[in-house]
Amino acid sequence: MEKEIKKTNYFILFAMIVLILSICTATYNIYSIYRNNKANYSSPLNLSKEVQYSELTDTTVEMSEDAFLVLSYYGDEDIYQNQKNLKLVFRKYGLLDNIIYVDITEEYEKDGFLEDINDVLGLKDFKITEVPTIIYFKEGKASAIVKTTNGIIDSWSLEEIIQNNTNVD
Repeated sequence: MEKEIKKTNYFILFAMIVLILSICTATYNIYSIYRNNKANYSSPLNLSKEVQYSELTDTTVEMSEDAFLVLSYYGDEDIYQNQKNLKLVFRKYGLLDNIIYVDITEEYEKDGFLEDINDVLGLKDFKITEVPTIIYFKEGKASAIVKTTNGIIDSWSLEEIIQNNTNVD
């Protein structure tokens, strides 16, 4: 005597599978939107000190302490992840308060931007050839630049500059 499975049980099973797939798809879509918005509109290095590109001249004149000027833009997932790694380096050396973030999203694709930024910052010993980048200012003067390769800032180069130029261990 075999027990017969009712057709309603198959319907319930099918409905549950469709519901689970729908929930998974919706969750994935929401997460993708969240991740894209985070990369497009925020930076892990964008802490308390953010200046606009137009304010850059005044900012560099007023610098009296050692500072790291981060020139970067939004909208790229690789840059976002790179900045998360750089934040760990700054945190390791207790230098999160020494970061000045400059959002160059609107400017960096303009013709002659790199020449303009080099002039605005008064860079003579070295030049910015690629963005994003980090420039180390010691006592208000640019003294080192962190290497950038294919749009990714080299964290080892950053650590080397920190170790050689700051009073941290």
